[in-house]
Amino acid sequence: MFDFTDSDLKNKVSFLLNFYHSELRRLPTSVKRSEIDDFVRTNIKWTAELKALLARREKNSVSKSDYVAAIYRPFVEMNYCFNRKLTKRVFRIPNCQPTGTERNMYILFPAHGATKRIPFCTFATDKIPDLNFFTPDPAHAIVRYRYERQHQPIDNVTDWALVGCVN
Repeated sequence: MFDFTDSDLKNKVSFLLNFYHSELRRLPTSVKRSEIDDFVRTNIKWTAELKALLARREKNSVSKSDYVAAIYRPFVEMNYCFNRKLTKRVFRIPNCQPTGTERNMYILFPAHGATKRIPFCTFATDKIPDLNFFTPDPAHAIVRYRYERQHQPIDNVTDWALVGCVN
């Protein structure tokens, strides 16, 4: 979830969570996962992930650290709620920035074959990028670091590649 102002983003997230929890309280124990679509009211945009969360009867909350800066479109920085349960598809972002606050550099380029509008371009950013960065076309990203256990950065630029670029 994105917004230009931190307060508006927090209001949106609060509305979404309040409505989600009201649906969770309203959910009868007899509702099967396949019946969730017929049960939910459409006051919010229900992603497949959010419906699955509801079907499992899981509560959700956000913390202050879930709010980070992100790049929404070229040259458009926005506030972003980086919450694994609320984010529609996190893809590999948790390997690039597990909490959303780690330092990293992304080089973005349009997905091959996804568009005829953009033959080729690149964009570099140090913010979490939106998947549809090249709207409406998806983006691929190459990152400087990947993070594994205990959030330790592993450099994706090998010594071999570094020597080749410097010399």
